[in-house]
Amino acid sequence: MKADRNTPTSKAQSFRAPAVAVIGAIVAVIALAVIATPRPQPVQTTGAVLSVPSPLPTPPPLPTPPATGSVPTVPAYVPPTLAMGNCPCDWAQSSDPAVRDTCARVKGTAVVQQHAAEVATKQAQPYIQTIPNFTPVVQLPVPNYAKTIVELKYDPYKGAPPFAWLGATSVWQVGGVPNADYTSWSELYVLAFQGNGAHSTHGYAGNVTTDQNPSLVTMADGYDKKWVCPRPVAEIYITKIMVPELNIPNAQTPFPGLRGIVYFTTRDGQTGHFDLAQETWTFDSPPPTP
Repeated sequence: MKADRNTPTSKAQSFRAPAVAVIGAIVAVIALAVIATPRPQPVQTTGAVLSVPSPLPTPPPLPTPPATGSVPTVPAYVPPTLAMGNCPCDWAQSSDPAVRDTCARVKGTAVVQQHAAEVATKQAQPYIQTIPNFTPVVQLPVPNYAKTIVELKYDPYKGAPPFAWLGATSVWQVGGVPNADYTSWSELYVLAFQGNGAHSTHGYAGNVTTDQNPSLVTMADGYDKKWVCPRPVAEIYITKIMVPELNIPNAQTPFPGLRGIVYFTTRDGQTGHFDLAQETWTFDSPPPTP
């Protein structure tokens, strides 16, 4: 029995066939379009150089980096703002190591030159100590403490003696010596030192020995001197010192220098004297015969 063409089933089948045909046609068109679309080709970079837009912006001029181990030449000291030359204000924060290195060298050189200029200026000028509200007073006539002549006996209860006195057989304070304008005085010390391997505890000698002849020494500001005895005696001891009185009329009179006679005796009994002004030794008798 054949189906009636006017039934619902036959109508649906009549519409389905055309629809399937249309959809298939659309899919085929899309597939052809995809196949026809050109695919991007991979970029070949081997041996190629990429092009960069030109021109590039011109960078600001930078200091020329110095050669390895060299120091940039900087003119004589000038204020820091000028000494830095082409270095930018923020050179220390620069991302360019050449800028940081060069500017650091330039700044270091400028600092060294500034210090050298300051030192040269100070050395060219005499140093004068200034004390607020202080006026130096000329100490003339000679103050009493600069006239004292006395032998200083070693007293261990007063503390250790000065290191420079170690090895001395006699220590005397013999007046004083002034500075250039007589505004201050320094005590003058005259010392006798043992020699020729002598070992004793006389005076400040202690355990110090020396192979040379004994000597006389003066100690004071600007008057440190030493005279070696011409005779090979072991020890000398100062017995008396005579110094002429200083008659200084005013601060314009130059100081006469060391003057006076130092009398001494030796361990073996020889006697003599030493002239501070003439710097001469005199013995009262010839050396004993061996």
